[in-house]
Amino acid sequence: MFKRYFTKRLVRSISSRTGIANDPFQNASKRSIQETLETDPNLEGFLANDSWSQTQNAEQEDDPFDFSDLPQLRNIPSYLENIEPGQVYSKDQLPSPRKDQPPESIDPPNYNGIESTGQSQSQLQEMIRDYIDYDLFQEFLTFMHYGDYHTQPKPTMSLTDFLKSPTPAVVFSKFTNPHINLALEMFIYDTMPLPHQRLLFYKNNSCIVIGKNQNPYKEVNLKYANTTQTPILRRYSGGGTVVHDQGNLNFSFMSTKKDFHRTAFTSNIISRVNELIFKEYPMGFNVDVDKIEWKSKFVGLPKFRLSTNGKGDIVSEKDSYKISGSAFKLSKGKSLHHGTLLMNSDLKELGKLLRVSEARQKSIHFTGTESIRSKVKNLGIDPDLFMFESLKAFIEMHGHESHAIQLPNAFEIDGKYCHSIVVDDLDQLPQPVWNYYNELKSWDWNFGRTPKFEHTISHDDFACVLHVNRGMVTNVDLSILDESSSDSIHQIFSSLLAAIEKEPIKYQGKILSKYIQDSTISDWLKWEVDFGISYENVGCTSTPAK
Repeated sequence: MFKRYFTKRLVRSISSRTGIANDPFQNASKRSIQETLETDPNLEGFLANDSWSQTQNAEQEDDPFDFSDLPQLRNIPSYLENIEPGQVYSKDQLPSPRKDQPPESIDPPNYNGIESTGQSQSQLQEMIRDYIDYDLFQEFLTFMHYGDYHTQPKPTMSLTDFLKSPTPAVVFSKFTNPHINLALEMFIYDTMPLPHQRLLFYKNNSCIVIGKNQNPYKEVNLKYANTTQTPILRRYSGGGTVVHDQGNLNFSFMSTKKDFHRTAFTSNIISRVNELIFKEYPMGFNVDVDKIEWKSKFVGLPKFRLSTNGKGDIVSEKDSYKISGSAFKLSKGKSLHHGTLLMNSDLKELGKLLRVSEARQKSIHFTGTESIRSKVKNLGIDPDLFMFESLKAFIEMHGHESHAIQLPNAFEIDGKYCHSIVVDDLDQLPQPVWNYYNELKSWDWNFGRTPKFEHTISHDDFACVLHVNRGMVTNVDLSILDESSSDSIHQIFSSLLAAIEKEPIKYQGKILSKYIQDSTISDWLKWEVDFGISYENVGCTSTPAK
């Protein structure tokens, strides 16, 4: 049984008792790291042939000086009509504004389906509040802050009992450790009784998440991930590689295998989000919550309309930029659809973590799942508002008409009910969560589960083909260009070849290089395999948490 945790305090996402850091990868200054990569001659080429300054000055999709959302003047002032390109005027040449002239007219914001011309900003904000069910949104924000918006005592039960209940339920995780959140997701999936549904939301600290059947050596910029200490995790579903950070909201919708559909749930969410779009975008609105110490919160609205593509991803309706990548899992009669939602992510950092040189990609022959690169952009909506609209969509689709079952926090909409819970205390997590956690922290899972591949690396006089299966080197082929150096090269690799004949060797540069009888070739092999990274820097450990 877990203790009540609905108190006025900062959310304790990691327990000091366990000694587990919620985000153990924040020791290094990224700016100082990048400056080092720029100036240190020994690290030339670290950023895949782009210097730090080149990377910063490159044209980016998320241009901070994009003025497309600003309202336009209806009429061009007469004194500006004949200005030639490049022409400069002094301030004395420009006419002084006349006090009796009204300012240039600017089109007021206009809400889809609501005539707002002539309305004041405060009146427009009231329309928005009425549309989103302002009172219920206040209750939701209170619930997210405290874990419970009810005043009367509620039955205390374990997380396991809550998840086993025969009713639709929504779980909001306040943890930001990616290993915990992915472990919690699998526990919810395993525990969910058929034929009921679950919805999970969480945000992670910066990390890279690859698909179950992907190759991290080909998908991830290992050098940059190692230096910035960004953890790499292999999830339990298929699909491509994504980057998570605090500007990214993750959702996981679970149902029966029979009812599985790639877009059924997301289509409902999209329709709700699109109804919040303004023709001329106001930034958002303020919401007041007296029960919370910060009293008032600004809530951002979405910047553009959404749609879905054939794969079930959420994209912008106008230009098909990806907002959410989707992945799926079908097993045990159940289905799982989870995805990332770009709210306000660092898109430049995302690009760097996934930037792998063309030469390296060509050197790795792999027949598993490879990511399809897509243009992305941020939606800009407030995460709480998105979760609130998703909760309403979930209740509309799967809510019960009765909440007789004694579970906490029953949200009700139009006579349908759904129970919810906030998870923010490690004491709530049962042992199966920690079992998944330990696996997600292990090298054997994140790297050792990589399907079979071949890595060809070339030196001046020879090429070396490493045959790798499930993280173990099973064979090495040498191709020697200069026959006169054949004996010396075979001698250099003799210890490695002899060791592999006895048993496969773990595919790590620091391990393989120890078998090479030449220091220069040893350093070269270590670099070509995995750049000699520290696997602890990318989130792997051999010490179980529990």
